[in-house]
Amino acid sequence: RPSRTARRELPAATKGYAVGAMAAGVSQNSLAKQLPVAQGSLSKLFARTKERAEASKLPLWDSHLYETEPGRGAPEKLLTAEQKDAVIAIATQNREAREKQSWQAISDGDFDHIQLPTRLSVSSFENIMYEAGYARRAPGFKPTLDDAQRKRRLQWAIEHNPDKHEYGDGLGFNFRRVIYTDETPARVGEQRGMLRSWAKADGTYAPDVKRPKIRNNCALQFYGSFTYDTKGPYYIYGKESPEAKKQAKQALDEENQRNKKQREKLVPTARAALGELGESEAN
Repeated sequence: RPSRTARRELPAATKGYAVGAMAAGVSQNSLAKQLPVAQGSLSKLFARTKERAEASKLPLWDSHLYETEPGRGAPEKLLTAEQKDAVIAIATQNREAREKQSWQAISDGDFDHIQLPTRLSVSSFENIMYEAGYARRAPGFKPTLDDAQRKRRLQWAIEHNPDKHEYGDGLGFNFRRVIYTDETPARVGEQRGMLRSWAKADGTYAPDVKRPKIRNNCALQFYGSFTYDTKGPYYIYGKESPEAKKQAKQALDEENQRNKKQREKLVPTARAALGELGESEAN
C-alpha cells in the first residue's frame, strides 16, 4: 500500500503563474503536465482564487491572493527517527495494540506520554507505520478452493452461461430467475470481517493470533434468499437455551401425536370410501 502524504501547499509564485495562465486561456491539462499538481487541484485553485478576488475586490494579479490562507499549509513539525521508533514500538507492543484501529489509538492517547512536538493525527500515525513497512493485515484465515476445484467451477459456469456464443443469444441458463439462499452467523461482542493487525509483509503470526473466519459457535443465525435485483424473505434464528430446547421438543412431540391420531382416524375412512367406489370412479 502506498504511503499517504500530507497536503502540499504550492509556492505563491507557482499559484500566481497557474492562475494567470488559466485566466489567459491555457488549458488545465497542459498546466498539469508542467507543474507538479493534478488537474483537479488546479481547478480548485482557480475557483478558490476567483472567490477570494471577488470577496476582497482585488485583481487576479494581486500578490495578496496567493499568500497562504489561514488554516491551509501549516508548517509541519517533523518527528525525529527516535520519536517515530517510539510510536512504532507502542503500536506493535502487543496483540491488543496491533489490532487497535488508528483512530482508537489516537483517541485513547496511546502516544501522549512520549513528548511529541504536536499531538499525532490519524493520518500522521498511519504515515509513520506505512513508511516503516507496516500495513493493516488480516490474521484470519478460511478454506480456499484448490486449482482442480477452480477449474470445475469455471467449467460449470461456462456450460451454464446464459449467453453461450454472443451477448443476448439466450442459449444458456437464465440465472436471473434463480432464487439463491444463504446464511451467516453472528456472535455478540465480537468484531467480524474487518479485524486487522499492524504487521509487515514478511511477518508471521503467532498461533494464538490467527483465528478461523468460519466458526460454528454463534449467538444467532441469519437465513435469507434473494434473486436478481430482488431481496427475498429472511428469518433470524436465535440461540436456544436448554429450557427453550426442551419446550420446543415437547411442543413438537405433542404436534406429532395429534397428527398421528388424526391420521389414524382419517385413513380407515378414506379406505372405506375407496372400497365402495368402483375402479373407474376411483380414478
